[in-house]
Amino acid sequence: MKSQEVRRLLRLVTFKGSNINPIKDLGALGFNPTSGFRTQKHQDSLRAQGLTQTKTGSHPAGDGLDFMPPKGMKMSEAIALVKRTYPGTRVAASNKGALHITFPGWGKAPDVSRSRERYGD
Repeated sequence: MKSQEVRRLLRLVTFKGSNINPIKDLGALGFNPTSGFRTQKHQDSLRAQGLTQTKTGSHPAGDGLDFMPPKGMKMSEAIALVKRTYPGTRVAASNKGALHITFPGWGKAPDVSRSRERYGD
């Protein structure tokens, strides 16, 4: 199978209804979670600060998590490790050395940064 075809098929992957536990799985590999579900007020605040460009996105949908990679690991190595651990995720470098991971259709990202408590629903 050609790599272009593989990439196209991976875009169709959904984590809807899955019982994955990225906090546990990636934590065991040395990744530290920094953000998960965000309320819309939290997302709007980050946008106003210039920390994100998306009005809505994977965090308010419950599909996104941010992690700090293990100390000493290159960003490219961290991205590759996440993609091997969770094929079908979208992974990119984010702010302040963090890694943004989208689990399409998952909707179960935990509120790691206490978004509801800090910003309300």
